[in-house]
Amino acid sequence: MIIEYSNNGTAFSDFDIEECILLLKNSTNINVSTDNFINRARALHREKKVKIEYFIFKGQKIRVDVNGEVEDYPEGFCDTQNDSLLRLI
Repeated sequence: MIIEYSNNGTAFSDFDIEECILLLKNSTNINVSTDNFINRARALHREKKVKIEYFIFKGQKIRVDVNGEVEDYPEGFCDTQNDSLLRLI
């Protein structure tokens, strides 16, 4: 699974996100604009229910280890939730 995170990707609702990912697990390239898809896919990768080859963000490949951890978070990659929470502190 290769997942691109971009502002022109498909937005996915939180409801039934896991089922959507499992239905798409044999897709080669998926373009999404919501971090819920990325983060749930990381969890499913850790559980060995899907295999993520890598993410793409602004043309950069972002590797994921066997535990679903991202090697290096570039600025702007799935950081909207963290940014919002930090603003509440």
